[in-house]
Amino acid sequence: MAEEKTHNWTPEETEALIQWRSDNEFFFTGKRNSSICGWEHFVAASGFDVTAKQAKKKWNNLKAKYKELSDLPKGNGVEAGSVTAATWQWYGIMDAVLQGKHPVSPPLDVATNLTAPAASTPPAPDGATAGRPPRKRARDNDAVLQFLKDQAERERETLARAEERGRDCDAILQFLKDQAEKEEERERRALARDEERERAVEARAERYLSLFEKLVNKM
Repeated sequence: MAEEKTHNWTPEETEALIQWRSDNEFFFTGKRNSSICGWEHFVAASGFDVTAKQAKKKWNNLKAKYKELSDLPKGNGVEAGSVTAATWQWYGIMDAVLQGKHPVSPPLDVATNLTAPAASTPPAPDGATAGRPPRKRARDNDAVLQFLKDQAERERETLARAEERGRDCDAILQFLKDQAEKEEERERRALARDEERERAVEARAERYLSLFEKLVNKM
């Protein structure tokens, strides 16, 4: 089986993925297949040239990186040029999404043998402005309502198909019943005709016998 092609995520795509995942938590209930259904919804809604599997992997990688940087001991030196919570572009918005709080300046790590002013927190990407809590925007409700509407529509279609199949079965059963009744009626009529013929034969035989007896008596 051919290996799935790697997708190079742009900053705009990454930001959109993080924001969408925050706004659509209701898809990720932990139930079986709910996660992949959620990511398929993301692919359809975003129009990005990615698969649900790639979107899920990207989110998991972002979470793993956030946890890695969050777990770094504060105040310990790191190699110059290493990515830290202070320098990673997505730390602020990931912290807001995963911790459910305002984006704040991440903990600073001091680079070993590096004489330079403390790095300032880079500006958060658009849509993740510091001081603004993550909000469930109006499109959350629209997405939920659309999801429920689609579910109801599918259930109505399923019920309609079941009712149609039921009507077809009822029609077939009625047809067979009508045919059986017609066959029974034909058999009753045929039996009645046979009985009538038998009675007529018996009546003629009795008349012939009566005439024969009269002739015999006259002799």
